[in-house]
Amino acid sequence: MFIDLGKERPGGPLKTDIAVVGSGPAGLTIARRLQSLGRDALLLESGTFGYTKRAQALNDGDDALGRTSYLRTSRVRAFGGTSFHWVGWCAPLDPVDFAERAWIKHSGWPISKADLTSYYAAASEICELDKLGFEVERWAKLRKQQPLSWNGDEFSTAYFQLSPPTRFGKKYRPEVEASRKITAVLNATVTAVRLESNGASCKGLSVAGPDGKTIEVQARQYILACGGIENARLLLSSNDVQANGIGNANDLVGRFFMDHPEFFSGAMTPADPKLDIGYYVYDSVPKIRGFGSITPTPALTQKVGSINFNIDLKPHFEGMGNSLNTLKHNYWDLSLTLKRREILDNFGRNLSTFFSMVGNGASYAWASLLNREQMLLYADLRHHLECSPNADSRVTVNRHKKDRLGQPVAQLDWRINAADIDGWLRAQEALALTFERAGIARMRIDYEPSKGMKALKIESSCHHIGTTRMHPDPKQGVVDQNCRVHGISNLHVAGSSVFPTSGHANPTLTIVALALRLADHLGRRVP
Repeated sequence: MFIDLGKERPGGPLKTDIAVVGSGPAGLTIARRLQSLGRDALLLESGTFGYTKRAQALNDGDDALGRTSYLRTSRVRAFGGTSFHWVGWCAPLDPVDFAERAWIKHSGWPISKADLTSYYAAASEICELDKLGFEVERWAKLRKQQPLSWNGDEFSTAYFQLSPPTRFGKKYRPEVEASRKITAVLNATVTAVRLESNGASCKGLSVAGPDGKTIEVQARQYILACGGIENARLLLSSNDVQANGIGNANDLVGRFFMDHPEFFSGAMTPADPKLDIGYYVYDSVPKIRGFGSITPTPALTQKVGSINFNIDLKPHFEGMGNSLNTLKHNYWDLSLTLKRREILDNFGRNLSTFFSMVGNGASYAWASLLNREQMLLYADLRHHLECSPNADSRVTVNRHKKDRLGQPVAQLDWRINAADIDGWLRAQEALALTFERAGIARMRIDYEPSKGMKALKIESSCHHIGTTRMHPDPKQGVVDQNCRVHGISNLHVAGSSVFPTSGHANPTLTIVALALRLADHLGRRVP
């Protein structure tokens, strides 16, 4: 059922078994799983059923990169959370992403990919993905297209599925409305996590309605699932018992913020203009939601000291195919901007890109209509990089600047390690040699190290990762392998903020898998 604090106010504290802060993919998944295990859950959502400027304004803060609207627009306060504007890319993390890599400081998870195998399968169903999974050859048979073939063990092809995308709030709202186990409270902004005086356990949450008046929530267990920025902000600002913020005795809350840098850099010119790269073009086959992506193997990343990454191919064809090239490239950014009636920092770029890139699939359809083979002129390379952990890349709070509910605003300082770019460049040089030796293409790399990182025109993927990282040692992480905040018996954190490393894959599928794992851990415990 639903309660809206903008319309009604409970007479006393709300009491429940497990309280979950945030109704995005992590929070909703946890609540639904707990329901299936017979446990009661209270789901607290700062917004309502749709996007509202009043709720979004609570996201405002300071961004060291000077992006004036980034903190407001990169996440959504509404039922369903940021799935409200999720594009839908899905892939599991690679096994190497969980491993300790000697050339990447602070790498390694306290769990392995095997620990998430069954949860990835369940997460795929929740995200409405095809049961074929992510096996490259299975998709090749379905698409009737083959991935590129080259000699050596330095590069491979990964497969991304596209969720419809699942709008978690819309899809799972009827289930919550009918539930006797889930109570979702809208217009309910958690302003403080309350600890017992000894700091060993959580005793409640302070929750403000849209009018600023607060109520208390009391539970046996508490889960923060409100995103990589907000999880850190809430822990840091709740400092009445622990002066540096909850779980921050070792100054780790908010540190190691990661995002996925993305940028265009270089192109490949095929040796044969009849080269078919359709497997890597997500809309080249009607009704197939997915595409291939070029990735380095663990052997290559170890050899050159590189982070993990993936590369999309954006083709340019001769004649009509070229003019109808990639319509959908920035469709989501543009449509979201128009839907919100807000101007994003990169609105001009999105608009120009939208009209200049007209749809990969259209060019394939045109060639088929004319019953002729397409002549591939070249393909741009779009890179999506893992961002290695950097303690100086962080979220803090500005205690001198408050939102309308009196809470200190978040301050974001995203920093990319220069070593990540150096390793990526060495990997691109290896890829160029691989393409050339295999007779696939000549590759151009548009990056001059002397001009620095700014020459790459890096964009954020709006993936907020790592601010409450998972590690069994409280001196190296905020939560343990079961996502419990070190030193606090009944406070847990969900979402990509617990990722120790980011991998190259978009985080939502792993967020949902970890949410299921956490719900099972708590739901099967004796209260």
